[in-house]
Amino acid sequence: MSRPIRPRSDSGPFDLIGDVHGCIDELRELLALLGYDLGDDHVLRHPKGRRVVLLGDIVDRGPGIVDVLRIAMASEAAGTSLSVIGNHDDKLRRALSGRDVQVKHGLAESLAQLEDETP
Repeated sequence: MSRPIRPRSDSGPFDLIGDVHGCIDELRELLALLGYDLGDDHVLRHPKGRRVVLLGDIVDRGPGIVDVLRIAMASEAAGTSLSVIGNHDDKLRRALSGRDVQVKHGLAESLAQLEDETP
């Protein structure tokens, strides 16, 4: 699946966050320290218009994979964040699309947490 390319005019200020690995409590704490509000709609908003760039590996290992994905997907759809797909994220995408992947390095945790979720 290809993702839309952002225009070169897409500018910051940005806050770069990498390797969340489903650690929702730590992500929420960091976002609060950076001044972000998280709405009931899972969209991140900053009073000064800052945006988060998630630098890959937002899934696998931690207990909050579903919530991290909700924030990432809703915020990107709202234009308040951007995401770069990491190797863990890509492997989860391939597993969810039925591809044959090795279930290790946290992928089992992601699949288990997503088991009762809708696409």
